[in-house]
Amino acid sequence: MRLDIFQGFKGISPILEKKYGNQGWFLRIQIYLLSRHSQIRQRLLTSFNYVELHPKNATSFSYEYSSLLRDIGSVFSSFLDSIIKLSSFKKGRLNINDYCEFLIKEVDDIEEICARIYAEYDQRYFFPFHCIRKFNPYWWDAYNNVKHTDIENLKDGCLGNVLYGFASLSILKNLSHRTMFDKIFEIGVPQKLEVDNDTLWKNYVFPVF
Repeated sequence: MRLDIFQGFKGISPILEKKYGNQGWFLRIQIYLLSRHSQIRQRLLTSFNYVELHPKNATSFSYEYSSLLRDIGSVFSSFLDSIIKLSSFKKGRLNINDYCEFLIKEVDDIEEICARIYAEYDQRYFFPFHCIRKFNPYWWDAYNNVKHTDIENLKDGCLGNVLYGFASLSILKNLSHRTMFDKIFEIGVPQKLEVDNDTLWKNYVFPVF
């Protein structure tokens, strides 16, 4: 039996759409994000036919997961690179530090935004931007590793990294479009935790490694 450890789950506002939706360039990158997210989601759903969606399989790796991680990282960086430059937030060559800076500035509660996954276990929460003010997103270094060579870094192309990457992409999608549930994740901000923070991260948050 699954336990709902929060008293509520508040959906997030499409902040980026509200701010930039009247700009002609925004529709183009919004469509790009929605289309690529949908394609990646379908591939990830197909993978669940072969790898059970369970914390014990977090380190399960394959060339398909490496490929998914590369695509997730590419879409994540392409979208943020475009919106940062087109909104004149920053110009020139950008990197993950610029992406994090932009998200922190635009989204007040970015650290609290959660991706809740529906599966038959209690560990079903992802907070992909929890440490964004101090560190890169959990999956970003793994993405860079497999991008350069997944022969030597194949183990970085694993279910856990793919899920955290896709959670990040899903949050971007919800910040850019009026939607909440996408067949894998429900995106929102949890309301009033019923257990202590240590218990949350030990027993209910999908493993980070």
